[in-house]
Amino acid sequence: MSVMLYTIVINDHHSWKAPDWVARNLIAHLDPSFVLGKTGVEKRFSDLLGGRSHRVDLSEASTEEMRELRRVAEFARQVVKRPSDWEDPASALEFTSAYDRFLIMLRNDERSFES
Repeated sequence: MSVMLYTIVINDHHSWKAPDWVARNLIAHLDPSFVLGKTGVEKRFSDLLGGRSHRVDLSEASTEEMRELRRVAEFARQVVKRPSDWEDPASALEFTSAYDRFLIMLRNDERSFES
């Protein structure tokens, strides 16, 4: 049985891929931090969360959207439970490794640089 991979296209050169449960957990961690969002970047994830898509394309996102996403992602990463607090520490390591790869890609995208 193959694992369904979800994709978040960061730009023309970088795409983040992860299993369904990792992608949904990543977005679930981001979601509460968008409460005060100003750009609406969270709407780009709605089809994935609603099960209507397995892909989010950020390649056309504005500089403001990418900066907001980076700030939210960095804040949300701080509240991810430590692997020792998970029922399955191996899953925790898979999730945190994938989350960290996502952050690296965001940080390397020139649109997310702080002005």
